[in-house]
Amino acid sequence: LAQFMLDLHTGENGYTEVNPPLLVKDAAVYGVGQLPKFAEDMFHTDNGYWLVPTAEVPLTNLVNDTVLDEKDLPLRFTAN
Repeated sequence: LAQFMLDLHTGENGYTEVNPPLLVKDAAVYGVGQLPKFAEDMFHTDNGYWLVPTAEVPLTNLVNDTVLDEKDLPLRFTAN
């Protein structure tokens, strides 16, 4: 079912498939508003990495600190 949905989104709807990392640094999790609100509910390592709750975190951070041109929008990403 998951592969069907990935194929549908990439093949018919023009999404770009991304294999996101499962661990991200503090800045990525703060950037999407997960921290500090959900810090007690999230898993983290001793060296400053957080386990991503959803693919939203690394996908959103693909364009972190980037000014996007309006003609390039919308960006369409999907993750496995």
